[in-house]
Amino acid sequence: MPNILGSKWENFKTKNPYSLSELYEKIKDADYPYGHPRFTHHVNKDIIFFPPIGKFNQIWIDGGNGKYKIYNSTTMATLGEIADNAFERALWSDVDAPTQELYKKYKTFSNRWITYKMMDEILDIIVKMDL
Repeated sequence: MPNILGSKWENFKTKNPYSLSELYEKIKDADYPYGHPRFTHHVNKDIIFFPPIGKFNQIWIDGGNGKYKIYNSTTMATLGEIADNAFERALWSDVDAPTQELYKKYKTFSNRWITYKMMDEILDIIVKMDL
């Protein structure tokens, strides 16, 4: 997984050439330990995004046609929420406790390291779905 200037990403493929919105429909209800993903349009592309960790770290998935990239976005994490105004801040309340537990467990590490760990776990869940 490349790690350049604080950004880490990994490419992954599915057996079927899903669009990003179709991939979202397939993965949205899985049991993620840090909250469920949302789908939105951000600037000039569609993204799947997970609840933010800190102010500047958020896990995003983009791509399509069976080829995707999962990465940590260092754009201000709240932009995903602003772009997707259909979801209220209250919807993120289900991730507060797991996030706090993760911070307690790894409190000596940075938010970015925690984001990398979460990204690896999310990708493992998606890969195990055998899409």
